[in-house]
Amino acid sequence: MNSTSYAFAQFLKMFGIHRKQARLNDSAQELQLLREGEHLLGKTLWQDCEDYEPTDTPYWHLRQLNNKVSELQQKITNLSDDLAEAQHQKQSSTQNTRARHSEKETERIQLIGKAEELTNEKQELAGQAKQLKDQYEGLKLKIKVLREENADTSVIEKQVARSEQLKSEFTALKQKNVTLMSQIKALDTDIDRLEGEARAERGEFNNQISSPSEDLNKANRDLSNLRSEIGLLQSQMNQHYSELGNILFSQFKHDRDCRTIAKSQKHFIAILAALRRSIEWNNDLAERH
Repeated sequence: MNSTSYAFAQFLKMFGIHRKQARLNDSAQELQLLREGEHLLGKTLWQDCEDYEPTDTPYWHLRQLNNKVSELQQKITNLSDDLAEAQHQKQSSTQNTRARHSEKETERIQLIGKAEELTNEKQELAGQAKQLKDQYEGLKLKIKVLREENADTSVIEKQVARSEQLKSEFTALKQKNVTLMSQIKALDTDIDRLEGEARAERGEFNNQISSPSEDLNKANRDLSNLRSEIGLLQSQMNQHYSELGNILFSQFKHDRDCRTIAKSQKHFIAILAALRRSIEWNNDLAERH
């Protein structure tokens, strides 16, 4: 409200037009704006008030609280750096462990594939050995019958030579089978070893990430607590900003030292003064004293 609207409202009041509730609402809104303005004024200028005695109480409270906030913010910075480093180490450890596990798993799968190939080869070998054995048994019977029939000696000798050849082939297959079994057993041992190492690494990995996770959780709780502390301190600072701003606003017109401190905000203070006049005029029109 300016002086013209105030004079016009007084004129209307003479004719019984009061609009009392509207005046009270305007006054309440303007008072809220005035309080916010004083708070902003105090927050902007408090650091310039060290030597201004009327503001000693709010100023030194603010200075003390500001030091505490700075200290807590430094703790937050340090803790955040430690937390980032711990998270990086945890991620790096996780990646390294997964890489080693992936390598072992690849090796294990390759060994299993080789073992399966050898097992299939052993089964084929067993089939060949059975076939040779059946041929040998048949040939033995053939030689026996030929001898019983007094067959030509050259024929019998030829069959005997063939039987010896089958025996030799069968022996070679048995030896090859022994070698395959030895290779399969060695592969099974390596597979079991890799599986054991993988289990051990998983257990070690779980232990490794468990401890850092607990530390990270604690660090996050500490950060949350520090931020809460800062929030409480800043709430107290807001009260002192308003108190200091109110002093500067009320003293600006009458105190040269105050005007020197607040000269950069003189236009803003003029707006606050206009707000205060408007509040007084609205209260007067609403007959609120």
